[in-house]
Amino acid sequence: MVKERNPILVIVLTLVTCGLYGLFWIYATSDELHGKGKLEMSPVVLLVLFLIPFVNFFALWKYCSGIEGLSEGNTSSVLLFVLAIFFFPAFYFIAQTELNKHVNSVG
Repeated sequence: MVKERNPILVIVLTLVTCGLYGLFWIYATSDELHGKGKLEMSPVVLLVLFLIPFVNFFALWKYCSGIEGLSEGNTSSVLLFVLAIFFFPAFYFIAQTELNKHVNSVG
């Protein structure tokens, strides 16, 4: 089940905690995507890959592809990937907004 979160609060908490909340958010939302069948990778494995330099780009791409799958192609994984690298607040905002659309959906 997808948990509804305030996208602005996600950004603020990530900034205030120097990225620690962002890692928690990646794990929690990866678990939700995995539960919906949109992310084939285990959330724990994805989080570990996020911590390894250069491999984290692969993990980020997989995560962005999961969001695109959840949105049924309405949110571009390429756009999310580029935003995550160059302007992470927009990445968090778009990804969480898309996740919030699926709070009460089943499957």
